[in-house]
Amino acid sequence: MTDKADHSEIPYDKEMGRFTVGLIDRSRTLVLEYNTEYPKAELILGRSQYFFGYNADTAEPHYLKDVSRKTDKNVYSVAVQINADVIPSHYFSSPVCYTQEELAELDKQGKIAWGNISIRSRNRASGSSIFPATIDIAEYDANGSWYVYAKAENLKGTTYVSTPKLIADVEKPKAINLSTGKELETDGEYWGDLRFRVEDALPVKVWHERYPGGNIELMTPDEDGCYTIPADYDVTLHHDICIEDACGNKTYYNDIDILWNYLEVVREKDYWDVQPAQPIRISRNRICKRSSPRSTSVFASDVTGFIPVDVSWEIPEDYDPQSRWSRPLPSSAR
Repeated sequence: MTDKADHSEIPYDKEMGRFTVGLIDRSRTLVLEYNTEYPKAELILGRSQYFFGYNADTAEPHYLKDVSRKTDKNVYSVAVQINADVIPSHYFSSPVCYTQEELAELDKQGKIAWGNISIRSRNRASGSSIFPATIDIAEYDANGSWYVYAKAENLKGTTYVSTPKLIADVEKPKAINLSTGKELETDGEYWGDLRFRVEDALPVKVWHERYPGGNIELMTPDEDGCYTIPADYDVTLHHDICIEDACGNKTYYNDIDILWNYLEVVREKDYWDVQPAQPIRISRNRICKRSSPRSTSVFASDVTGFIPVDVSWEIPEDYDPQSRWSRPLPSSAR
């Protein structure tokens, strides 16, 4: 009930079951708004995380996005919005999970420290209430979760709304190269197939794009939880990796080169300018001697100068030392 002249609210005494109008010393017009339905209310966290009804006692957690961390106060902060068709509406947050019956009983006993959202804090354009909610990090870490509760009241009764179990995190995921144990780097150069794992406490999604000409793909980890990107022979190809955890924290590794480490043109150093390129030539006498060199030097077109190549002198079983024909020998480059 309100006074039509100044829109002041006439309080309702629940115990007595009547409005306390007070002394009537002038002509007054009182407006009674009577509700036949329970008030409607919903919670919105961050930009677009909607919660209808009572969810605190549901089993499925919700990974909270749009969270910031205030290190000076050791709290997480998130914008919370209450849409309700009555004023004022009320809220509080807690690490404790209450069923709707438990919350209603504690509310009846006056044991819930509700915060009131008055008309001054309401968004006039949308008719909703917006406020910053804080999550004490020490209490959150001790309990591993957080909940936000709200209520709206009219003469018909009270509507309670709550979030499910909230999981908060602001740490960005990291991709660790399995070959080196180090984090991947933007503009990094990697040789051979790139295998990496993701370090994060939450579920993650990994996207990969090979360009030019590639499509963005959602990667699937192997049975060990590792991801693999095949190496390229084409040096004009590059890669972007994006990793996002369940709370919306993202890490980007852009313009990565993943190449096979191979020698495009191999020449023996004494014949590096001969066209066309010739295979490395080692005399039969040198092969048959125990003093055969364990390595030789070659010139490669993709490096400057000569590089060492290890040579394996393992002779095939079908090798004929009397043969006049040249025979290939296995070798490896590094």
